[in-house]
Amino acid sequence: MPRLDRVDSLTIDWHKMLTVPQQSSFIITKHMGLLQEANSMSATYLFMNDRKDYDASMLDTGDKTFQCGRKIDIVKLWLYLQANGMDRIKQDCERMLSLSQYLAKLVKKSAQFHLIMTPQTTNVCFHYVPSSYNQPEVTDELLQDIMPKQIELKKHMNLRGNVMFGYSKIDQGYPFFRMVTINPDNTEADMDYLLNELIECAKCAGYE
Repeated sequence: MPRLDRVDSLTIDWHKMLTVPQQSSFIITKHMGLLQEANSMSATYLFMNDRKDYDASMLDTGDKTFQCGRKIDIVKLWLYLQANGMDRIKQDCERMLSLSQYLAKLVKKSAQFHLIMTPQTTNVCFHYVPSSYNQPEVTDELLQDIMPKQIELKKHMNLRGNVMFGYSKIDQGYPFFRMVTINPDNTEADMDYLLNELIECAKCAGYE
């Protein structure tokens, strides 16, 4: 595991897996004055340090970011921490990670889906493979053949409206489904339903 005391800087987007409403990001650096040096416009009509009875270089963030008058995003994070506590947040994260592993196992053992890679976090990427192909190996020729079917399944998913999750591709590669398990209220039954719904979409498209 990485040690935070060894890093030069750290940034976290709390609005992703940790579910804080956008925008909620922060950066921490070991170098005092670096952010001010990089972003400061020294607008005297905004930042009048001679009128303050505290250390403005420590407490004022306005001149340390190019956004200057941005909303106080840290309030959302503070409320989130107060409402949930670290134990609950830890449980939610573990839950989301376990759901991705569960879904990956479902995909891997089904002949109708092809797991692209074992998920490292909450992203489960896979292809749908019609059972009529009956091929144990997923080849480039097979992927080329089933590529239009992924696109058609996504259309039927949108029309049916029972589930909705990501669809993507990398560079000029083959399109694939991308389920991100970042809802801690989801269950294993929801993951079962998700794949069953895709099979129903395939039936609507005439692939099963």
